[in-house]
Amino acid sequence: MSRASTGTSSPLGQVLAYAALVFALTAPLWLMSSKMRPLAPGLPAAAVAVVCPALAAWVFAQATYGSVGVAAWWKHARLELPARGHWLLFLASTLPIGVMLISMIWQRGETASHTRALAPITLFAFVPAFLIGAWLEEAGWSALAAETLLPARAVVSTALVIGAIWALWHLIPLTQVGHSPTWIAWWIVGTVAMRVTLVWLYARSDHHALAPTLFHASDNLCWQGQISLGAAFDPRMHSVLMIGIAIILVAVNGRAGTACGMSRFK
Repeated sequence: MSRASTGTSSPLGQVLAYAALVFALTAPLWLMSSKMRPLAPGLPAAAVAVVCPALAAWVFAQATYGSVGVAAWWKHARLELPARGHWLLFLASTLPIGVMLISMIWQRGETASHTRALAPITLFAFVPAFLIGAWLEEAGWSALAAETLLPARAVVSTALVIGAIWALWHLIPLTQVGHSPTWIAWWIVGTVAMRVTLVWLYARSDHHALAPTLFHASDNLCWQGQISLGAAFDPRMHSVLMIGIAIILVAVNGRAGTACGMSRFK
């Protein structure tokens, strides 16, 4: 892609071009992972594609704006404490725990789980991997895609665009681990709602990727922990709770922190 063509396109056009690059980088990994065993219960081998959003963001910023663009992207992507709103980091880390606990109470009341689970010690060993994986995704979806759209769109509108792309990116891995269409449909609803929260956290934390990274990593750890504690992950309850969280946060302040953007990359 040339700097001339991408530099003058609309924010939505830039995000779609970025998404196309993510999909192109991911496609070979999807093909290879189709013949591999899952990395963990419910976690397909295609999860190694978490490197693609960050890699695509670096390539896109370099191709579009050059080294100045890469430096500006890195300013938002690096895990730096925001100048204000440190309470958001606590909120981002703990909200998924509440979702897990409510889901477990509901799930245990409905049916016993016989899902194969990770041992607790093994689950703790996954913590660094979940943190790194979440950052690799948010370095792209938040620090590049959300940063591009937020100057022109509200938090919810930005999140719906990115959330739809994000959900589509997961479809092949979800089918590889054998989930039903109904399960996937509910998961998509929860994923798009979760992206609303992730964009809200990004906007409220001075456009730094740390808060959404913590929420993303905590959510991934919690659904694995839920399985380890004997309750299968149910996308229906997860979706309902994620929608509730998103509605509350947007009602509190749905447009905070939207006046930045990729115009800084030029």
